[in-house]
Amino acid sequence: MNWQNFILRLEKEFRVSGAELEKRTSLNRSVIYNLKKGTTSRPRQSTIKKLEEALDIKIDDSDLNKVRYTQNLSHRNLELFRIEGNEFPIVSEILPGNEIFHTQNIIGTIRLPYAQKTNCFAIIVPEDNIDGILSKGDKLLIDIEADYTNGSVVACRLKSSRQFIRYYRKLPGEWVQFYTSEFKDEPLTVKQSEIDAIYRAVFMVKHFPVEI
Repeated sequence: MNWQNFILRLEKEFRVSGAELEKRTSLNRSVIYNLKKGTTSRPRQSTIKKLEEALDIKIDDSDLNKVRYTQNLSHRNLELFRIEGNEFPIVSEILPGNEIFHTQNIIGTIRLPYAQKTNCFAIIVPEDNIDGILSKGDKLLIDIEADYTNGSVVACRLKSSRQFIRYYRKLPGEWVQFYTSEFKDEPLTVKQSEIDAIYRAVFMVKHFPVEI
């Protein structure tokens, strides 16, 4: 993705508005505005450095059409690694309630530095999801008891048996929306009565666990 979409992605993934990003980076409002509007194809190195320091990431824009980032192993993540961790089942399907923990649905286990010991499971991402945040083969840790709100990443199963991993948004009335991005792909809007199971994701496993 180009810098325009990359800035929008950062705002979504780190759950910050343009004003919050401006405050955290000490960048001028016009700098962020021009990036989001696409009037600046590549920011100055000083701008990139401020973004990296504020969000604890490393940005790679060697290809202006494939701007990406990796998360640094920050002090916060180091603290996570000091936790002994717990072992969680990896399941093949998203199922409602305790059905998800049936023996035939468990295909393996994974140890992660997450304090909650029960009512958690991991799933293997079947394909690229959520505008590049998750890739095929990544593992996602789900906490059944964790609350989800607008903007949470959730694993969902509809009564039609369709399963997916997307962002969650509550709409007025009985409607709920699931989306991969505000600016890419059509969002999926369903009635709450159509949902069989919905759980919040709390960690994704790539090179190291990342709390989400």
